[in-house]
Amino acid sequence: AEGITVLGQTLFMLTYQARKILKYDVKTGDMTGSAPWPYQGWGMTTDGCTLYATSGSTFLYYLDPDSLQITKKVEVRGRNGRPQRNLNELEYVYPYIWINVWLTSDILRVNPVTARSDMYFEVSALRRWSGQQTPNGIAYHPNRRGGLS
Repeated sequence: AEGITVLGQTLFMLTYQARKILKYDVKTGDMTGSAPWPYQGWGMTTDGCTLYATSGSTFLYYLDPDSLQITKKVEVRGRNGRPQRNLNELEYVYPYIWINVWLTSDILRVNPVTARSDMYFEVSALRRWSGQQTPNGIAYHPNRRGGLS
C-alpha cells in the first residue's frame, strides 16, 4: 500500500498498482470493503470527514469515506503557481494538507479549498538527494511537538 489513513474505526489503504482502496476494521483487522481506484495510488490522508488521495498527477482527489467515490478533483498549484505534478504522500494538519512532491526535496502546504500552495519546505539541506533517492513521504503525529517528519 502507498497510502494509509484512519478515520473513525476504519483503516483505509490505497494500493499503488492494484488500483484499489481497501477498508479494514481498526480493532479486528478484518477487511470490511473495497472499491476500484482508477489511478495508481500514491498517498492518502483525512481531515476527519473527507478522504484525500493523490496519484502522482497534478490532482488532489476528494473521496467519500462511505462509498469511496471521488466527489471532487482539484489541480494543485505549486510554489511557482503552475500545476504541480508528482504529488505523492500527504498529511492533513489543520487546516492544510502537506504534500511531498516526488523526485524533489519539496513539501508543499496546500489549502484544500483553493488547491494552492502558499508555503513550502525545501529539505535538500538535510541531505544530498537525487533521482529515486529523494524524500518519498511525510508523517505527522498530533501528540508530538515538531509537526511533520
